[in-house]
Amino acid sequence: MKKILLAIVIFLINYSAISQSNSCTISVNNIQDNTICDWAMSSNGYNGSFEFYYSDSVSFNSSDLSFQLSDGWWFNNSGSLVGYEIGSGPQSGFGFYNLEPGSYTLDVFYDDGNGYTCSASTSVTIGDNSTSNITVNGGSSYPSCGNFDNGYFELNIINGQPPYDYYVNYLFNQLVLSGSTNTNIIIDSLTSGYYDVQIVDDNFCSVYYPLNIGEANVLISHDTICYGDTITITGIDAAVWCPSGNNGSYCSFIPSQSGFYNYTIDINYSPINPMCYDSVYIEVLNNSTFSEVLTLCDSIVWNGVTYDSSGVYSDTLQNLLGCDSILILDVTFVQPTYGNETLTACDSVTWNGITYNSSGTFIDTIPNHLGCDSIVTIDVNLVGNYDMRFLVSPVSLIAPPFIFPFINATPNLVNYDFTWDFGDGTVIATNDTNITHEYQYNGVYTVKLVAEDMVNNCGVDTLEKVNLINCSGVPSLSIGKAFNNLVLYPNPARYVVNIDYGTEKDYSNHFVEIVNGIGQVVFTNMMNSSKTQISVSELGAKGLYFINIKDSNNKILVTKHLIVN
Repeated sequence: MKKILLAIVIFLINYSAISQSNSCTISVNNIQDNTICDWAMSSNGYNGSFEFYYSDSVSFNSSDLSFQLSDGWWFNNSGSLVGYEIGSGPQSGFGFYNLEPGSYTLDVFYDDGNGYTCSASTSVTIGDNSTSNITVNGGSSYPSCGNFDNGYFELNIINGQPPYDYYVNYLFNQLVLSGSTNTNIIIDSLTSGYYDVQIVDDNFCSVYYPLNIGEANVLISHDTICYGDTITITGIDAAVWCPSGNNGSYCSFIPSQSGFYNYTIDINYSPINPMCYDSVYIEVLNNSTFSEVLTLCDSIVWNGVTYDSSGVYSDTLQNLLGCDSILILDVTFVQPTYGNETLTACDSVTWNGITYNSSGTFIDTIPNHLGCDSIVTIDVNLVGNYDMRFLVSPVSLIAPPFIFPFINATPNLVNYDFTWDFGDGTVIATNDTNITHEYQYNGVYTVKLVAEDMVNNCGVDTLEKVNLINCSGVPSLSIGKAFNNLVLYPNPARYVVNIDYGTEKDYSNHFVEIVNGIGQVVFTNMMNSSKTQISVSELGAKGLYFINIKDSNNKILVTKHLIVN
């Protein structure tokens, strides 16, 4: 807040521009003499100023006013850089500042533009009060103690015109002392931080002085120590008094147990509120022991050492503070476990995610419940590995009789029921090792040996040798006779039935159908190859079925019987 200290001079002068009925006055007050303070509002160093009020007998609009000073400068209410309005209404106030010392004539003119005019004039003198600018010589400052507010500073004022106003703007501009004539001042009860002190004298000369209030505190060597160690508390901008009773720039003592320990901070040479108090929590560590019990498979690297046998081991380390830490390792190494597994299956078997397609002995390693190796020996017996074999010699004859001797060389013949299909429509079920077959017509014949596992219930397998037998020297069969050689096997059928249409190659426009015992057609298919395989599950219930070969006119050419059991 700006404070005006000079006496108020009021001039009342009446003039009438047109008639005596027009009455307007101006009054001058708050005249401020010139100084040479750095705080002046202009770079020219002048801060002389005054205010005046204009009054009229009628209500007026301030925008119709204009002003003139005797030094020749013309000022008006709309654009003056040195004039400012301080009021409105029938009485309106204005002011000028930044004036040099000297005498001025102020003329005020009013013209409302509708015929009403009025004018008044007065003189104003700005004195020359060129006192020396105020300066400050910094005195002593003392830190605040921790989070307390016992810091303070002392300032010495040089030059300037008393009385003085003191402001401290730590968080905001705060007037702490008004109208003081003291040139030495102490401002206390301050927390640590940065301050900007402003002193304003009676001539409105001002000076800023920055200050930093430090924080008196302590530096603690450790807050976690080993039992029997010494802790040191060092004062920062202060002396300290420790629990042991000694004091100075630092103190040392040996804590006996964990807990809070109090100390006193004495701000060095501070005459105002020098003491404050605080405490520190000190943790006193005993020597520690850590044990670890492990069950492992192979080996362990523990504290840089490799252990591969069971036992109890120990090592002594130091923690970050140098206290002893005794480590104990109790380790047991588990030996691998062994096991046997016997697997029997028809064709293949899967164990632990591995599929075995042949009989034999295999080794697999899996982790046990401890994560160690379990070695398993697996004996695989694939009983459905038929290993079917048959021999025939010769395989080609160029003249009748077409007699061929066949030998069933399959191991373990007693485990199977065998059916021979010689490819000419002749199907013979026999387990004899030797069998002879005579072909009646020319042709190239495919021979099949069908085996059904009767011991392990592994189903049916077929060994087929395509175009094995070649007979020549007599006329070929007609298509009708060829279809008469249609072969069903196995018959009776349990799982699948194979329909072999013989050696005839022209099957176009012919199809096969299967009819059950009550006359229902349960299967039909065009003939586009020499053989069809059907799952008996597609036919229905067990019983007697009829296999019909039909031509394009739906005429039955041949019928065979099939038993499903």
